[in-house]
Amino acid sequence: MKKIIPLNQDWVFCKQGVKETVNLPHPWNGIDGQGGAGEEGYFRGACTYTRILPKYTGKVFLEFKGANSICTVKVNGKTAGEH
Repeated sequence: MKKIIPLNQDWVFCKQGVKETVNLPHPWNGIDGQGGAGEEGYFRGACTYTRILPKYTGKVFLEFKGANSICTVKVNGKTAGEH
């Protein structure tokens, strides 16, 4: 039996060592593409989203409906996929 569990809530977003709790989708660089880079200026660099997932038995599939630029997905510290 297929069970779908949304995981959009309560992610920890980290950019340049600053962490905040966000919900997905989260357009962290939305201003950059609008020609108004704001006070910080245009940012290029790695950011992370982290979340502890519930434990499941059997096969688990993660579905991402969008990822900006480059994305590496890790589960328990091991790379599960890349975009």
